[in-house]
Amino acid sequence: IKTVRVIGTNHLDKAEIKQILEPLVTRGFFAINIENIRDRLQQMPWVSDVTVRRTWPDQVEITIMEKTVIGRWNHDSLLSADGNLFTPNESSYPDSLADFVGPDGQQITMLKYFVNINRILGPLHAKISYLELTPYLTWKLKLDNGMTLKIGHNDILTRLTHFVKVYPKIIG
Repeated sequence: IKTVRVIGTNHLDKAEIKQILEPLVTRGFFAINIENIRDRLQQMPWVSDVTVRRTWPDQVEITIMEKTVIGRWNHDSLLSADGNLFTPNESSYPDSLADFVGPDGQQITMLKYFVNINRILGPLHAKISYLELTPYLTWKLKLDNGMTLKIGHNDILTRLTHFVKVYPKIIG
């Protein structure tokens, strides 16, 4: 193998990828273990999916799909769009992520509410910058415009819909 092409890395450390791949691509075209390469790269925190293929006569092409990050989870992990938690190197964290604070195991519930609440807040041109689910199952939101909302545990989305309808009248 003379050439190894890696496509799709935005947050991954290129030196770390090179370190993983170097011992795995020393064999010939037919002897290279594609599944082993795929499995090793799949273990990296940012990696969602990997496709590895040989290209005749002496190349390996690797396409990496990185996880889509929605926010920071409890100040020490990241929450992906599919509800998975992962902990990469902190220097690879994207800027301006929403902060999620909640009980362990509630990330999927919080993610669903995050998406629905942002959709409801659309007419106000505001988005959630902080979302907390307290131990008492009440919700606390901070919006990117600086507003803080505290909502109980019943009819959260209905209450927010009413708030969005009334808000322009209050401000006007």
